[in-house]
Amino acid sequence: MDFITMVNVIHILSAVLWGGGACVVAWFVTPAVQATGPEGLAFMRGLTQGTRFVSFMTLTSLLAVLSGLYMYWEFSGYLDME
Repeated sequence: MDFITMVNVIHILSAVLWGGGACVVAWFVTPAVQATGPEGLAFMRGLTQGTRFVSFMTLTSLLAVLSGLYMYWEFSGYLDME
């Protein structure tokens, strides 16, 4: 497997994981937290401070963006405007 194919796979996988995690939090976790009141806040505190969820989301977002920028750079001819 060549390098650009590896970067493309990293980009796709990290974007899917990042987007999926964001959708799960937005569509399912947040409404459940709001519905449970103070217990929900304790859950969110545990999710963001007691697990590696924030690190996971940060890493996947950085991988998606950086690999996308690299592919843009590579496929645009190193930003050649001619």
